[in-house]
Amino acid sequence: MVTENSDQRLLFSAMSASCGLGSCFRPAWLQRFATPRHFVMVLGALGILQATVTMYFASTITTMEKRFKLSNQMTGIILSGVDISQAFLSLILSYYAGRGNAPLWMGYGLSLTSLACLLLALPHFIYGPGQDALALTKEYLDLEFYNKTTETIEQSNSLCSAVGTNSTCSDADISEGKHSIALVALLFCAQIILGLGGTLYTTVGHTYLDDNSTKRKTPFLFSILLSLRVFAPIFGAILASFCLRIYIDPGVTPIIKLNDPRWMGAWWIGWLILAFMISVVALLISMFPKTMVTPLKQMCPTLKLDSDYKLPEEEKLVATDGGSKPDSDRANENTPPLFYWPTWRPLSRSHAPMASFPSLPLDKARQHRRSIKHG
Repeated sequence: MVTENSDQRLLFSAMSASCGLGSCFRPAWLQRFATPRHFVMVLGALGILQATVTMYFASTITTMEKRFKLSNQMTGIILSGVDISQAFLSLILSYYAGRGNAPLWMGYGLSLTSLACLLLALPHFIYGPGQDALALTKEYLDLEFYNKTTETIEQSNSLCSAVGTNSTCSDADISEGKHSIALVALLFCAQIILGLGGTLYTTVGHTYLDDNSTKRKTPFLFSILLSLRVFAPIFGAILASFCLRIYIDPGVTPIIKLNDPRWMGAWWIGWLILAFMISVVALLISMFPKTMVTPLKQMCPTLKLDSDYKLPEEEKLVATDGGSKPDSDRANENTPPLFYWPTWRPLSRSHAPMASFPSLPLDKARQHRRSIKHG
């Protein structure tokens, strides 16, 4: 009985320190990637994609408002989904993910992010490109609608008409969209799911990297992550500009030009691209071990692995109990209460501008009477 339990512990320890998926796919050639250096590369790609998702949504929200005739109030409700999910669920997810297999939890979170991207593109496949967009194409040309909107644009110099919020610039048309309620509910749920995936990246990913790297290399690795994330908004803006230059229905021929305020770009294409790229990163990050081989050898110098990165039968792994309480509980007991109050000040100051960041491209487009597709 003791031997059987020892073998099970040895097998579990070998699986925890090797790359792969499940208990079947753990080849020897894959174990060379179980290093902090390779994890930083994957985590950096993940950080770029996470920030790209945020920037892409902020860049395409104007087109979604124009297509589905959403009001600013509805847009605000949709954007609050990420903050709500992160505020109420970040602590719970971080606690359970930190006690389990961190890379696997991050893979689950990225799968949710990929699902959220698909949900954000789903309204196009449910409701189509819209009658207003089809009426401005050669295949479904509506001369009455075309002449009416053209005359409105030429005669009116109002800010709303110049940006092209909708065809008639009527408040009733904006707030009483045909699919407003169902659409807002769908996009709000997608934003909540999107917040869950982002929470696991910021909390679990950085903690895992810190636990599996030496103190000398940790600052350098984190600096690489921050440097890569700086370029993420650029990628989001470029992707949005590329997608919005394509007409909302690529299968038809528009009769209006790209600089026409009635132009509606293919906002949904970018979500499909991001969903695919995030799924690939989710697969890669899920293959990292629970504990990397190098730190495990540092803690257990006598530990030896064979060519298949499995523990030999004669090796014995002695487990040590670090204490009856988790480290987080001991840290909370030793931390003075006054420490938490100064922490809220920089957090509040840094998060306050983030509330207006998603609507910044929309405000700039209306102010300068330009479209997001022009960069």
